[in-house]
Amino acid sequence: MMYDDDDLMPPEQVQVHDVRISPYADGKRVKVTFEITPFQQPPNIELTIKDARGDIAAIVQVIETTLESMSFTVHLRSAQQGGDYVFHLRVWYVKQGTVQDLSQPFHISL
Repeated sequence: MMYDDDDLMPPEQVQVHDVRISPYADGKRVKVTFEITPFQQPPNIELTIKDARGDIAAIVQVIETTLESMSFTVHLRSAQQGGDYVFHLRVWYVKQGTVQDLSQPFHISL
């Protein structure tokens, strides 16, 4: 999508919205989709999913994305299948550090 320069956000104002977490029926994968506000500088994105014990079940890192709409199928490496998880998303820049940090619990039913 084309934007005027006035519509592009500086790093401090870049935000993620419309986060959707959809577990697959097999309990081993999760579809994650989200949108990012239009940006002046490409942000870095880190997605982490932790299981009920707090162990990392999956991690995805995107460096200087040029996309404002993203969708990932994340494969869980946790021995746990099904149950409670926490999705964590961080938007960051090298100079500014973290500009958004959000967490969302979700459940996988088998």
